Amino acid sequence: MTKAEIKAVLTGALQDGVALYWQFPPSGTGRCLVWGETGPAGGPAADNQSGERGMKGMVELYTTLEEDPLFAAVEEAMRGARLAFSWESSGYDRDAGLVKHRWRWVSL
Repeated sequence: MTKAEIKAVLTGALQDGVALYWQFPPSGTGRCLVWGETGPAGGPAADNQSGERGMKGMVELYTTLEEDPLFAAVEEAMRGARLAFSWESSGYDRDAGLVKHRWRWVSL
């Protein structure tokens, strides 16, 4: 998947905005979804040539709710896009004053 396709998947999960790389102030819903790629993800190389090349990255959901229904919507969007992902953590982000959920994903 391309960056634009991944952003479109996440934008479909959160109608009011998705930020690339940085957090912006939460919308009127008190939610913010941040994503970014953390590097290439590819198969093993052969004859000094890389095979398929994909991306890997993270998604962070900032919300005022401890159990936000958007948590499931983000996972469903990534499943629907056939991104391999894992939930990494949830906790209170003191700097943002919001609950933060983080996932790691891989696109091949």
